Amino acid sequence: MPVIACALMAIAFLAWYVALKKENPVASGVRGLLARAEAESEAIFLIPGGKKDTGWKLHRLGVKIGYRTFLLLAGTAGAFLAVVSLVALKNPFLAVVSFVLTLAFAHGQVDVLYRKRKAVIDEQAEVALQMLAGLYQVTGDLVDSLKKVSQGTASPLKEELQQVVAEYNAGKDLGTALKDFAERADNRDIELFVQGVSLSEHYGTDTSQVIKHIAETIRNRLLLRDELKAETRGQSMTINLFLLLVPLAAAGIWIFSPTSREVLMNSLAGKVVLTAVAVVEYVAWYLTRRKGVVEEL
Repeated sequence: MPVIACALMAIAFLAWYVALKKENPVASGVRGLLARAEAESEAIFLIPGGKKDTGWKLHRLGVKIGYRTFLLLAGTAGAFLAVVSLVALKNPFLAVVSFVLTLAFAHGQVDVLYRKRKAVIDEQAEVALQMLAGLYQVTGDLVDSLKKVSQGTASPLKEELQQVVAEYNAGKDLGTALKDFAERADNRDIELFVQGVSLSEHYGTDTSQVIKHIAETIRNRLLLRDELKAETRGQSMTINLFLLLVPLAAAGIWIFSPTSREVLMNSLAGKVVLTAVAVVEYVAWYLTRRKGVVEEL
């Protein structure tokens, strides 16, 4: 058993190390090439149009660490749980699963937080575009309207609108600043707004009417989303209750039943059961937190 445990832990740590380094083994001796590749991989999270993976999402969430640091922290937490599982519970299977699931959970939690941020922008976009349409119809100045709307908008959309104004004042073309804004916001309604403004300016149509129409479309879609959320809220509560009761039941058995605790710690079947509980908990959490039909609206 110790040999199997060491082999499994070695494989898990090796996989973590390879993911952390993100290096091509064939080119590992070419330090200059690797340095450039690393710089490019870090830069892609900082520029509009970059790949929207975990590193990009961390940057948009305002987390001031790179992806490698994030992976190191998550891996360290996973390694700690693996050591506890191996030393305290004498369960090599749970040790490996704990390490892997900790990394998967960390990535999944970033995605959950990022989608919550997007949901806030969804809610803010309707009101902001309605205000923008009204102001633009009066002033005829889109940049000044964006500035005024940003003053009455909460975070995170407030900072995004302010950045558009700041980039324009710094000399960037308004169309480019708006496209960059759409990339950062990662919101299809804002993308539709930017495209509508660009086409309206190009063909000379009434931009305020275009913005107003987009805002009404967003409002209708959000009403439908709220109705679907209300219908599925009961299902989510049931699954969340399951996520809470399973570990509580396992903890109760562990504390109040010495015989069951002995079986779970020292028998192969018990070790497998504990590992299966951890996997089931993660799968249930993942299925309830992943992007669903409601969020696709």
